[in-house]
Amino acid sequence: MKKILYALTAALLLMYGCANEKDNNTSAAAAPDLKDDFYESVNYDQLSSWVISADESSISHFTKMIDTNYERLNGLMQQAVSSNPVKETNKDEYNIKALYETAVDWETRNTSGFGDLQSYLDRIDEAVTIYDLLKINMEMNRTYGITPIFSISVGPDLIDAKKHSYYLGVNFALSRENWTSENDLFRSSFTEFLKNLWILNGTQQQEAEQIVNNVTNMMLEIAKKALTISESSNPENYNPCPMSDIPAKLNNSIKLDDLLRYYEAGAGDTVFVTDTGALNKLAEYFIEDNLLLLKNYIKSLIYIQSSNVVGLESYKAYLAYSAQISGSTEIKSVEKSINEQLQNELFFELGRMYAAKYVSEEIQTNIRNMITEIQNIYRQRLNNLSWMSAETKAAAQNKLDKMKVIVGYDKTGVWPQDLYEFYYTPKNEGGIFINNILSAKKANADYTFKIKNEPVRDDIVVEGPQTVNAFYSPSNNSIMILAGILQSPIYSTDASPEENAGGIGTIIAHEITHAFDNNGAKYDADGNFANWWQESDFQKFNELTEKVINYYNTYEIKGYPINGTLTLSENIADLGAVSCITEYALKKEYDLSKVYTAYGKMWATKKTDASEISAILNDTHSPAKIRVNAVLSAMDKFYEVFDIQIGNGMYKAPEERPSIW
Repeated sequence: MKKILYALTAALLLMYGCANEKDNNTSAAAAPDLKDDFYESVNYDQLSSWVISADESSISHFTKMIDTNYERLNGLMQQAVSSNPVKETNKDEYNIKALYETAVDWETRNTSGFGDLQSYLDRIDEAVTIYDLLKINMEMNRTYGITPIFSISVGPDLIDAKKHSYYLGVNFALSRENWTSENDLFRSSFTEFLKNLWILNGTQQQEAEQIVNNVTNMMLEIAKKALTISESSNPENYNPCPMSDIPAKLNNSIKLDDLLRYYEAGAGDTVFVTDTGALNKLAEYFIEDNLLLLKNYIKSLIYIQSSNVVGLESYKAYLAYSAQISGSTEIKSVEKSINEQLQNELFFELGRMYAAKYVSEEIQTNIRNMITEIQNIYRQRLNNLSWMSAETKAAAQNKLDKMKVIVGYDKTGVWPQDLYEFYYTPKNEGGIFINNILSAKKANADYTFKIKNEPVRDDIVVEGPQTVNAFYSPSNNSIMILAGILQSPIYSTDASPEENAGGIGTIIAHEITHAFDNNGAKYDADGNFANWWQESDFQKFNELTEKVINYYNTYEIKGYPINGTLTLSENIADLGAVSCITEYALKKEYDLSKVYTAYGKMWATKKTDASEISAILNDTHSPAKIRVNAVLSAMDKFYEVFDIQIGNGMYKAPEERPSIW
């Protein structure tokens, strides 16, 4: 099912870059004055002592927590593997053991090739028309939920979040930002990776180079017409149409009857086209002269998506590519990579085991109490807004009142693995890794399409407790503060109230603010994409967001300007969070200097250069240093607490400081 989640720290989980000596060596320079660079000042000792591991691209408090959870999850996984679980009574442990044993069975993986996908690859080679080829595309997509050249999925309807609709997307491998960037690292690394995969699958080097050149040129041309990342996060750009319109949008290269049959749809069912520009450009290629190009395009996507589930040589190519784009100086070991992959594939099975062992009832209660207090502060702040009318305030209060809160994990929710009966095939019963992965995808796709005419359920666990993150979901108006992030220095029962306010307190307020950012503000209290604003209020809101964009556009990292439009939603959430926590701390008579310092220290992050560059191109979050300095420089109380004056590096004139919530 389609999930729309705005994450606090998602950028920390997708880090690319090239390592350099400067990042890993302690600087000889003295710590800057906090009045000039608060982030560098309060984090000087921490950043000086941290060294990025050779097989990683960053280090932060969040990656440290992820490392802790890796060890915890690995222990739980090995516990299941070493046991003898009964299929009928220990489903989670049974599936963990079955998948693990096929994952590490390299002898079988090396001889099994593409498993059940091989028949599709053969049929692609045999296709004689565009029509034949696109039928194969649709069959693969519906059967396994994988994304060939275009894909159709089922998720909550944007207009009515209680029902399901279809979503159509286009796959061009990288983001528009990476395809069109002046920095060639990401394009060239991807091209080399794809060429290696073609060679590993039996193509001579010269032919592989020509194939990849043609395919990547096509991807680039589609990307040029695609939405930017910030545009794609705006639900106004999701164009609804009836299913009957889709063949024409694909240059009439498919038949409506086939489309309806594959996706179990009616001609009048709503489809949201998530990127009209990309789809229109793709459709231009659907002419018979491009048959070979399209075959190679789809095969390229299959090679890429299968590279980490087939044989060892492809897996090593995948690891080498991952290292290159992450800036790691060493390739991550096969053993660790397999463990990380399995922790992801077995996310909810391990999540349930993690919940039983590591989730603290005391901490969950403490966080729930803090959320209630912060919501009350937010409620007062909404009432005190001078730019918003009483009618819009009432609607905003209703949204806040109806907000669902999940702490640790959704204890009342149904675990996804219990929605339908599914078991991996063990090695001793002939199971192979790629087919196990495909069978899990198929079971999930079958379930998703089975329930498409049923109301959207709000009782399913959508994120595991082990996740080191927090989320806001506009489609069901809920915030999740997951157990994985409730570790020091973000939160600790041993920390001072100020430290917890500056840490987990700002994270809570950040997620609440997402309900009212430039995207969240377009969803109502029930998660529907609907207008709840008075027209004049929304106009004023947009004026305030423009000020936020312009403010962040003045910042840069390593010579690269911050994109205030790309980062707008997260910047609004950061500004709203610290503003709210400032008032929360004042009400409780906390020492604001300690609150602001805890906030600054929470974001201590060391990245490789290209990791930072990739984040600037693709991440909706501002870099860590900007999340601290730009936000605090916008807080009037910050100037009082630290005596910031004109001429200090942290100083911004009052009229330049943005504020919305």
